[in-house]
Amino acid sequence: MGFLRTLRTDFCRMFLSGKFYSAAGAVAGIALLSVWPEAQSGGYRTSVYYLVNARGGISAFLLAISVLIVVPYALSGREDTQNHYVHCMESRAGLWNYTWSKIFTASAGAFLAVFLGYALCFGLLSLKLPVISADEVSALSQQMAQGSLNLYDVLALKGPRILFFAAQFATEGLGYAFMAGFAVMMSVKIENVFVLLSVPIMFYYGSSFLAALFKAPGIFCWYYVMNGGGWLRQIAPSLGILMLLILLYFGSLICLEGIVYYFWMKRRKIYG
Repeated sequence: MGFLRTLRTDFCRMFLSGKFYSAAGAVAGIALLSVWPEAQSGGYRTSVYYLVNARGGISAFLLAISVLIVVPYALSGREDTQNHYVHCMESRAGLWNYTWSKIFTASAGAFLAVFLGYALCFGLLSLKLPVISADEVSALSQQMAQGSLNLYDVLALKGPRILFFAAQFATEGLGYAFMAGFAVMMSVKIENVFVLLSVPIMFYYGSSFLAALFKAPGIFCWYYVMNGGGWLRQIAPSLGILMLLILLYFGSLICLEGIVYYFWMKRRKIYG
């Protein structure tokens, strides 16, 4: 049983499970509830663009969404161990294929849950509100003339604007994919499901605390990259390059998690 077949099996398990769709719906619900008061106010600044920027980024949703991203597939490794399914998969696919399929599927599931949840929420709001107001277009034009417009807002100004929202949601989604991969990796060491659900939250706050304590350079501040590109914005000449760098950045971190996960699984197999 090769890697691609193992990966297909894992994706089928995820997409056939109601957990994935529940997580995406819950992300949409949390985002909608957080911006609904402003969406209802009908002020002159109220637009989908304004609500996306005013939603607070990762800080507003961190606690709830960090738990939700573990649900679609990050808990499957623990479930496989408890149900002894892991031994069947290891014997058929090999430990290497099993671990990499697990880490990739969990990360992809978290990314899709966040991306689709945001897309659903703000897609519904676009039926009621303008995508961007004339005042916001004017303000963005002034910022561009001054050379202070960020790479994301260039798309909001010039279009196609759907790519602005896709880039915003994808950037944040990649960060949550990394956090889900971390939860999978730690599932080898942590058996308690409630502790495992809180692992991404503890990892986020632990990372930010240590980075601030030791004044770590931007490359170690992955939570800033998750929220608008971080230090990568300084070296990216265009949004396309920035998105590629963000993908490579989080992809490399997820691969590192996969390596650690594999060796921990191998060690448990030998000594467990």
